[in-house]
Amino acid sequence: MAFVSDSLVVHRGGTAGNIAFGVAFLGGNAILHSVVGRDFMQDYGRALSAYGAELAVKTYEDYESARAYMISDVNNEQIIIWQPNAIKFLEETDMRAHIAYPRGVVIACFSPGNAESTLNGMRSTKELDSKIFQLFSPGQMVQTYSREQYWEAIGHSDAIVMNDAEWLKAERFEAGYSTLATNHPEKVLIETLGEKGSRFSIQNETFQLGIARPDRLIEVTGAGDAFCAGLIKGFLDGKNWKDAGKLGASLASFCVQDNGAQNFGKYSASAIYDRAKTVKTIQG
Repeated sequence: MAFVSDSLVVHRGGTAGNIAFGVAFLGGNAILHSVVGRDFMQDYGRALSAYGAELAVKTYEDYESARAYMISDVNNEQIIIWQPNAIKFLEETDMRAHIAYPRGVVIACFSPGNAESTLNGMRSTKELDSKIFQLFSPGQMVQTYSREQYWEAIGHSDAIVMNDAEWLKAERFEAGYSTLATNHPEKVLIETLGEKGSRFSIQNETFQLGIARPDRLIEVTGAGDAFCAGLIKGFLDGKNWKDAGKLGASLASFCVQDNGAQNFGKYSASAIYDRAKTVKTIQG
């Protein structure tokens, strides 16, 4: 088959890049901790550095960075081609050689990675500084975990963030949202619900937050990453979980106003903080 395309648009992305960008854009100290290819510093890495994100990456010079090619028709139906490139070495790379822990790190987000690379990172973080708060957000990769891997990740985690579909997949491990809330109230549990907002369970306290209303809805790609970035920045600011969640909702709302996961960079951080004030607590 042959296709004719009338345009090519390149968006920066990847979960780690999106979250690091969001935290840095809001004024936080973010360290991107991953593996990249030889092309990374030609454009993407420089852009992240310009926003203040610190790069603690392992570069594989014989490979390009990971890419996803998305072919969309007039109805926005897509064919997606995933090209892992350098990221396929994530599991076998000892990242401790590329970052000087603890270096003031107070929260580490593991999202999404494969099971073994995530667990390696969580184990290393715990060994190097047990006081670092660990946020586990496996995304769609949760369906690739074994029961033993999932429960080990839960054991290392201080907070778990997933959307409703991902929490549903975790029920096969007898570790869905409600089960963990009952049996492990010491964990911070967060479930994102799209247009319905998000719900939280923290030490037997539960509450639900609404959304921050965007000016328009263009595309939802990267909204979950933006939510995590805002949540993390709220944590770094010393906010309580309600206010941190509201900041996450606000950043996500700016993300969906444009194509691409990082184009909210054209807005001001103050506008994002202001919109966070409009997010309502629905329950709790």
